[in-house]
Amino acid sequence: MYHTAIMNARHFVGWACTVLGALGFAASGCAKLISPGAMAPVFALFGLPAWTIPVVGSAEVVGVILALLPNALRRSGAGILGIVALGAFVEHESHGQYGMGIAPLLLGILVVIGVQLRTPSPSRTAASPQP
Repeated sequence: MYHTAIMNARHFVGWACTVLGALGFAASGCAKLISPGAMAPVFALFGLPAWTIPVVGSAEVVGVILALLPNALRRSGAGILGIVALGAFVEHESHGQYGMGIAPLLLGILVVIGVQLRTPSPSRTAASPQP
């Protein structure tokens, strides 16, 4: 019974982290897709062409969708969002926008931790030999 309660809590916390992180990425991705012109000055500051705005927005939206799936694709979604988060962090920090990269990095960490908590791990008892 104790093991079941721990697994239920782990699953709940995993979903909470995934959803909270995914909400941030969904808002960011949708903003890039709906109004790419609003992000153009930031991307230009980073030396990125305007065509990369919808590419990044699409990656964020696809990553969110995959991360929220209950199957094995959730790890791919977490990976996509982790890469986007790391890229945003590096771009902001390397262009003197200290602290601006922390939000996407934290959102990425939330999603990765959430997906990890939601992914069942092999039981240690199943791996150990029975006497």
